[in-house]
Amino acid sequence: MNKPADMNKRILRFAVYVTGLITLALGLVLNTKSGLGTAPLVSPAFVVSQLTGLAFANVTFVVYALFAVIEIVLHLIRKDWKRILNDLLQLPFALVFTRFMKLFDDRIPNLAESGAGPFQGNLWIRVAILAVALILIGTGACLSVRMRLIPNPGDGVVLAISDFCGIKLGLAKNIFDISCVVIASVIGLVARGQLIGVGIGTVLAMIGVGRIMDLAGRVFKGLIERVV
Repeated sequence: MNKPADMNKRILRFAVYVTGLITLALGLVLNTKSGLGTAPLVSPAFVVSQLTGLAFANVTFVVYALFAVIEIVLHLIRKDWKRILNDLLQLPFALVFTRFMKLFDDRIPNLAESGAGPFQGNLWIRVAILAVALILIGTGACLSVRMRLIPNPGDGVVLAISDFCGIKLGLAKNIFDISCVVIASVIGLVARGQLIGVGIGTVLAMIGVGRIMDLAGRVFKGLIERVV
């Protein structure tokens, strides 16, 4: 075995994984900052952050931790002991991931608000930012998932539900995304009588991110096959 080559491969694999995480974190924040709706997975966290004044990234960490706990419970019920360690590793992953989110959230202005900059309040600029956000989310998710290291808790919980219920992964993802949006909508309507963070951007993310992931998989096919 060529140990230096194998080590270089592992380093490259980890670098691609981290790049994917950072790209995903940036995409999720931009999706929110467009003011056209948050990504389905983080929509409940966004609503709670808006209602409580807590940092969006910090609430997202709590939600991701809840996802990891759900995974652990489902795997305990199925006696799938080998996957529980992987579930636990998602907690430090979630902490690091949400720190990237907070870094971007603190530095990117809310593009739905007018008067604070030349681009803010401009609908077409916001639509363009939303498009960029969806591309980043799909690409980041593709790169991080394809490296087969620690999964994003949002992806991990969908896989756990798919295995537990015996349904296809794509269907489980659709059901989970819709459930997140329904929860976010109910919280907003009960607390303020209006939708908070749920809009056209949420719908487009639900429909388009999976397609972008597939496209990114084809674009980066050579890199993925080289390191995995």
